[in-house]
Amino acid sequence: QAIAFTYAMIEMIDDGIGRILSSLDSRGLTDNTIILFTSDHGELLGTHGLLHKGPPPYRQLTEVNLLLKGPDITACKTIDTLTSHIDLAPTFLELAGIELGGNEFDGVSLKPLLNGKGRIYREYDLGEYHPSTRPEIYNQTIRTDRWRLTIYPCNPEWGELFDLDSDPEEHLNLYHTSSVNSVRKELEHILATEFPPKTSVDNEWLCKW
Repeated sequence: QAIAFTYAMIEMIDDGIGRILSSLDSRGLTDNTIILFTSDHGELLGTHGLLHKGPPPYRQLTEVNLLLKGPDITACKTIDTLTSHIDLAPTFLELAGIELGGNEFDGVSLKPLLNGKGRIYREYDLGEYHPSTRPEIYNQTIRTDRWRLTIYPCNPEWGELFDLDSDPEEHLNLYHTSSVNSVRKELEHILATEFPPKTSVDNEWLCKW
């Protein structure tokens, strides 16, 4: 039932997007508009016996749609490479012809990918989960083309390491497997140097819904 309701919500979103695109067409604005469709997260919908979203960064949660259409964007092109939402700000600025003005971004512009004139290779993506109720499940993740490592700084014995080539559905946790210990250590080193843990954030709660 949860899956059926989710698909119904997706259909509702599709209908709304169709109305927006039709409105652009009717005003002659389509060819001069950059259109982005994406989401902040996916849904587990029963995968791994879980619903909704939460601490575990399974691919069903972290791999979301990123569809772009507009000037200087090659049509009908599928790109299989690691990107992140932090790339969107510099991408839109460059597509709009706006100078970055010396501002530094954590992300990079995807324009070379979108116009088919280049390939940006991101060696890894980084992420973290800040819990609202149980501080010990704070976790950090590094994802490469082949591996996904998740560590729990408050619980050093906890961890997940998946070989996405042989185990794309993330069922066999190799975190404590000695044969891939060097992979684990290398990824842990990148996390420690590039993304030091911050187990608490100074967010002010306005409401919980």
